Amino acid sequence: MRFLLIMLLFLQCKSGNKRIVNLSEIGWSFELPSDLRFNDSAFNHNGQINKSSWDTSQYDDRSRVELFWIKPEPNNYFNAIVYIDSSDSKKWETNVIADSRFYIGFVTQTPQLKLLDSLISIENIDGINFQKEYIKIYNTAKRDTTHSYKFSRKYKNYSININIRYKNKDLGNKLMGILYTSKFDK
Repeated sequence: MRFLLIMLLFLQCKSGNKRIVNLSEIGWSFELPSDLRFNDSAFNHNGQINKSSWDTSQYDDRSRVELFWIKPEPNNYFNAIVYIDSSDSKKWETNVIADSRFYIGFVTQTPQLKLLDSLISIENIDGINFQKEYIKIYNTAKRDTTHSYKFSRKYKNYSININIRYKNKDLGNKLMGILYTSKFDK
């Protein structure tokens, strides 16, 4: 009996280290480590996106929501932006790749930034193919290196964009771990 009680306490403590976030509306769930928190979020405790959070930007007329921000330190973050997108999959993919190429071109034209590496590819996470953009940038003015990732997926009428940017490699590994252990609806 004592052994059973000790095991239950151990399992309770072990499971308390992470919180499960289920965003069923966009088909995504993930574990959030207990030492990280949302700096901002646009969903309720049931994982439903708050309708009042949808807006448009000056650059894109599609309805969008900044779903959440996790920012443990300045210049190290994980965020997700969701757009309502009724385009077919091929048009969506073409647009995502064009946006990635534009951003990489912008970086190469910025005098204080030196592009060290870039990659546009497809990465499979939990059985789902994501469009992946990776950029490694050296800022000559600040003398630091930034790793920037964008993972994009079309799910139903949503375009989901997951952005991870970091300078601190330990934090970067933790933030990337959230994504790589995520579960996605097929």
